[in-house]
Amino acid sequence: MMFINFEEEMLENYLLESSKMNYYSLTYHQARILAYEYAVTLNKCPSKWMNNCIAGLDEKFYEEAQKTFVAKSKKYEHI
Repeated sequence: MMFINFEEEMLENYLLESSKMNYYSLTYHQARILAYEYAVTLNKCPSKWMNNCIAGLDEKFYEEAQKTFVAKSKKYEHI
């Protein structure tokens, strides 16, 4: 992963805190876009991400984020 531990923790904490504050959390796709924008801001964006304007699917962080954030958003789908 191109993020150092501190940067990854900052992104993860932001996603967790924002999901607590909002009735709906970000979707997995929205979380990937946010990660891409964060990488661009840090000048750490891989060319593949730049071409697609979204974070890749194969990163461990995003696999774990998917479990956390998609599960929470599904909780409110019936509303």
